[in-house]
Amino acid sequence: MTQDELNEALRKHKMWLNHEDGGECANLRDANWDYSCFPIWCGGSHFKTDMRLIYQFLAHISTLECEDSEFAELQALILPYAKKSHRARDLGLLEDESDES
Repeated sequence: MTQDELNEALRKHKMWLNHEDGGECANLRDANWDYSCFPIWCGGSHFKTDMRLIYQFLAHISTLECEDSEFAELQALILPYAKKSHRARDLGLLEDESDES
């Protein structure tokens, strides 16, 4: 989704919220959420997403440093999914082409 497409979707969404003719509910599933600020609080829960964003979250979580053994277990569980992220290589999760799944 380009910036122009996003702007248009948001313009129509505002019209939809105001019950204006020509408005429509925005579908931002194809938007690029890289470098966005994601709210990590209760008000930021229960929203629709897709697997691309979930894999990206898991990739970032798997790069955290925590000395707790329970976290090491969690990292091992999510790593196969984290490696599916479009950011996996940038985050150092893929050593070579054979690591991509």
